[in-house]
Amino acid sequence: MDRVKIGFVGVGNMGQCAHLRNYVSLSNCEVVAIAELRPKLAQKVATRYGVPYIYRDHEEMLAAEKLDGIVAVQMFTRHGVLIPELLKARVPVFIEKPLASSVEVGEKIVQAVMKSGTWIMVGYHKRSDPATMYVKAEIERLKQTGELGKMRYVRILMPSGDWVANGFVDLIKSDEPMPQL
Repeated sequence: MDRVKIGFVGVGNMGQCAHLRNYVSLSNCEVVAIAELRPKLAQKVATRYGVPYIYRDHEEMLAAEKLDGIVAVQMFTRHGVLIPELLKARVPVFIEKPLASSVEVGEKIVQAVMKSGTWIMVGYHKRSDPATMYVKAEIERLKQTGELGKMRYVRILMPSGDWVANGFVDLIKSDEPMPQL
């Protein structure tokens, strides 16, 4: 298969440091475009990561690019407006958690997914975290053995600390104000 062509909608903190820098490192992935409301930030980020095309917003990007997928790491309060618009491109969309700010917004997003014929993925890195996988396997083992009796409730706490593992040390910033949305 050819390299997957990805467009990014937003390259703020999490968009840059948790996602973009990882996508550009994948040999089977090509980040071809950035849609960012802050032009100076878009240019700096595109230059650092070798992204060839910059657009002022997602509509401009979708009109110009043939993408295989979209990464849209935004504030979840924007999902109800943004995601249905992105799904019109009929390509998979990756977002950060949570899916929606209310049940009604979530239902609107689900309807947009059904209409699009594609899918959306809500990222949650703990699914593939080695410690989480170990705990999940241990809970399954305990349920099978009955060693602790019938399990009705399991609570797992994540310790505080450097949860971003210095992941923002190379964050590109801009003095541009975020436009009112």
